[in-house]
Amino acid sequence: MIYQWLMALVLSTLTGIAYIIAGKLFLSLPATHFIGTVILDRFKSTRLNWEQHTGRSTIETSLWLLATAMAWKWSNGSYFFTIPFGTSMGIIVVLLSTVFGWGKPIIWKQPPAPTSSVVAAASTTASTTSASTTTAGAATNQKQTKVRGRRTTTYEWPEVQLHSSRHDCWIVIHGIVYDITKWGPKHPGGSIIYKYGGKDCSDQFEAFHRPHVKTRLSAYKIGVMSKDANAHTVDQTSDVTLAYRNLRDTLWKEGHFNANPTYFYWKHVVWVSFIVASIALVVVHHHGSSSAFSFVTTSLSTGQVSIIAGCALGLGWQQVAFVAHDAAHNGIIPATKGGGLNWLGWFLGSPIFGISSALWTEEHNAHHAVTLRPREDPQFNYLPLWMISEKELSVKVPQGWSGEAGQFPMNGVVRFLISIQHWTFLPLCMLIGRFNFYLISWIYALKLLLSPSSTTLDRCRSVLDLLGMSMYWLWFVSVTSMFQATSHRAIFVLASHWTVGILHVQLLLSHLATTTFTAEEEEKAGFFQFQLGTSRNIDVYAYEHWFHGGLEYQIEHHLFPQLPRHQLAVVQPMVIEICQKHNIQYRSVGFMAALQECLSDFKRLATDIITLEMG
Repeated sequence: MIYQWLMALVLSTLTGIAYIIAGKLFLSLPATHFIGTVILDRFKSTRLNWEQHTGRSTIETSLWLLATAMAWKWSNGSYFFTIPFGTSMGIIVVLLSTVFGWGKPIIWKQPPAPTSSVVAAASTTASTTSASTTTAGAATNQKQTKVRGRRTTTYEWPEVQLHSSRHDCWIVIHGIVYDITKWGPKHPGGSIIYKYGGKDCSDQFEAFHRPHVKTRLSAYKIGVMSKDANAHTVDQTSDVTLAYRNLRDTLWKEGHFNANPTYFYWKHVVWVSFIVASIALVVVHHHGSSSAFSFVTTSLSTGQVSIIAGCALGLGWQQVAFVAHDAAHNGIIPATKGGGLNWLGWFLGSPIFGISSALWTEEHNAHHAVTLRPREDPQFNYLPLWMISEKELSVKVPQGWSGEAGQFPMNGVVRFLISIQHWTFLPLCMLIGRFNFYLISWIYALKLLLSPSSTTLDRCRSVLDLLGMSMYWLWFVSVTSMFQATSHRAIFVLASHWTVGILHVQLLLSHLATTTFTAEEEEKAGFFQFQLGTSRNIDVYAYEHWFHGGLEYQIEHHLFPQLPRHQLAVVQPMVIEICQKHNIQYRSVGFMAALQECLSDFKRLATDIITLEMG
């Protein structure tokens, strides 16, 4: 039965593609335009729908998946029946929920480009010094700077801060102002760059780019900041900031960022060994006595083979995820010129690990840049399921790349989920974390392919991800199908997915129950103190390093994302020295102690929600 549900998940993805095509067709006809709008709304605004209409989204998704699963079962595995039936039921469920008033559709639109009337209206307020930006204000200021640019290239912060939208984006790096408006959509690191529109991002730039990239910035230079500009932002000359920058420069000069090929050669051997051993065990057992290794059949039952092979595969996935993580950070092979496709990251992430490498790159870059920022860090934005900080309920997120503007809406369902989050944390991480990865990967890849704002490179990444994930399902389903009994297939699937579920726990323990910073607090603290406040190291013995994959040095990794894994332990004492000198907390505890801290903090937050509800 569980194997049937796994196949239903795959088929749901295929029905999702048909669902989008149907929505496009409805949208193209005047008579059915509203129907197409409602249908595509559920896809384009997935996260917003789950936040604002949690109950409705739960019902719709459950009915859709149930219909697809039952169709697969009734038709004895017929794709030709399941896909049309699942697509039709998805459309019917969405339309019925709208007819019965379960929530109006949230129509997602890109922010409109500034019009001449808006520019004219905004010209009367061009002298404002507010840091908050509107499209109109940005457009007005852009017009003024064209005139000003003929006589001066010196800027003050109030003016720079007005240029903070996708349509008009300036950034500041080491006191130099760059206009990256036209280049922004081509940024290899994704839309995170817009988070720094109108702001200083000196240390963020240095952390994510190789030194030679700075030579390409001159094409976008439009001026410099005034001498007293630092008074309006983080103190760029503070002792902590200077110590961090000196250490970073020293590491580059001494060659610490150069990867050791032999080290990563053995890391490849580890993940390949686990996955090959798993597949070989299944294949040998499947061939039975005809195999030269018939002793496997006689010494192990089918149930034992399914468990052992599943656990080995799960460990292989965990290890390949670590290496894919290194590759995506350019910690194994330097980035290609111009930030092209990361082929090693794609191969390990999509065909082998089974997720969208483009999604991971976009979200993980954002995670590193705005770590734990309430409702803006995409890899730690779990509402309504979990709440990691009270700030998530009070902060009002501006309209940006995440598309989650405004304050988070609370309702009874959300309060209930948060109130039991210390009980659901481990089960959900271990049991369904991997399946959730599958779902959001396919959704992201399809959205990237169909979005009108996607660049040619975006669509190329999307197609490669869809191809890679299809390759993954081809080999994984083929191996799973070698077990004759459905129960043994289910055991194999669950054993592999629950084993790799440890990875999801490892990822979360590195940051949960630390400090969350708003954008203003983060800017005031500075990059070094901000990363120390939001990260935690895990104390392990040397022989445990392979199992934690470098994540045990999360602090050093966040300070130097491109640093190869084998150099993190070398750099750790240098970071600790800076912390001790400037009285900055350095979190480092054992795995079980970290887990206890996280669960205790989840329980505290859950209790606060219950108390608030009772009050």
